[in-house]
Amino acid sequence: YMTENYRLVPEMIELYVDLFGPYPFMDEKYGHAEWGETYGMEHQTLTSMGYPTERRVAHELAHMWYGDMITCNSYPDIWLNEGFARYAEALWWEHRYGRQGYKDKMKSFEYYGYGTIYVEDPLKQDIFILDLAYNKGAWVLHMLRYLVGDDIFFEIMQTYAEHPDHK
Repeated sequence: YMTENYRLVPEMIELYVDLFGPYPFMDEKYGHAEWGETYGMEHQTLTSMGYPTERRVAHELAHMWYGDMITCNSYPDIWLNEGFARYAEALWWEHRYGRQGYKDKMKSFEYYGYGTIYVEDPLKQDIFILDLAYNKGAWVLHMLRYLVGDDIFFEIMQTYAEHPDHK
């Protein structure tokens, strides 16, 4: 199971390079450190991985672009890390399982709760419970893609990733 999901990493990297631009740490590596937690934690070029589901492997890899190469200036903007990585999961699903896989993955991210993706009070809000930054952040990107179309959307994603002011 673990080996099966890790075997997908080269194909995931190829997809994300096509969609987001060059892998940001080509002079280094990308690897995983196993740990006893049930979640992953993106560390530049070496993700701490607990229970490496296909979804989690895709998510943590996407952080190399959106989260490690580009990171938010402050915690209230954490959706720029987590919303982008969550949306990258859906892009992987679209690549691997087709358009219906993408739709199913986005449906699993539906969020109808209150609040904004901007974390108003980092001392009182727990983004990991409400899924605002993750799921609602992914839906913002999904809606942008719908509004501008695929060509412009992926051009925006690459321009954002490659802009020197953001790195």
